[in-house]
Amino acid sequence: MGVTDRFVSWPTSEQRKEHSGKVAKKGFPGCVGFADGTTIPISKRPEFQGDFYYDRYGNYSHNLQAVDAMTVSLCLPYLNRHFAIV
Repeated sequence: MGVTDRFVSWPTSEQRKEHSGKVAKKGFPGCVGFADGTTIPISKRPEFQGDFYYDRYGNYSHNLQAVDAMTVSLCLPYLNRHFAIV
């Protein structure tokens, strides 16, 4: 069982219906959750695979993705391109 199987799953049909109804009341019809990302600056280029940490803003940083599905929040670091949830 991989990381994805242990920590990430799609909502069931019932959960999607429930979440969609709650989110629609807030002005976002058809949504079952939200995702966003940001960069977390680091002070210098890492010695090992430093190019992987270079971001679009011209800094060295970690990427962070947060997913909110109304009742469950999940925060997953995407570090050094070795850990990604797609």
